[in-house]
Amino acid sequence: MEEAVRAAVRFAAERAAETEREDVREIERLLAAFAPGGVAAEALAARRLCAQYSVTLRWIPARVLDIRRIDDAWRGPLVRPLAARADRRVGRCSGRIDAAVIGAASRDSVRHFAAWADIGDENELFQNFKYLWHFVAAYGEAAEAPPEISPFKKHPQVL
Repeated sequence: MEEAVRAAVRFAAERAAETEREDVREIERLLAAFAPGGVAAEALAARRLCAQYSVTLRWIPARVLDIRRIDDAWRGPLVRPLAARADRRVGRCSGRIDAAVIGAASRDSVRHFAAWADIGDENELFQNFKYLWHFVAAYGEAAEAPPEISPFKKHPQVL
């Protein structure tokens, strides 16, 4: 997560600097989904990076989505097979997907591209992982984050 946040926030800051206009902001806020199984270090990294670049961080409550609920009409026909593959390769083979599985699958697609290549090239995979996260964020059911690493509570290790 830290690499993705850093890249997005840095890109926005560089774009604003290129325009030499302080009123131009590519990113106003970062919406981050807390995933069951996430770690406090990820929450801390997101907070630090957003503070560094003056970007508002908003946590979305953890969500879980039944893969059968993915509608091909909304984001295209590759999202459901991508979700099923992610569940099989790095998930719990439960037919449900969350931000932690999407993140693990995204990392796996970089390390083992051949296992994902039938879904698209690197850019298409990245785009479809984003679409999959959009589905989870928009249509997923609320899932309880483990209290010991919840970013919604103030813990010394994530402040």
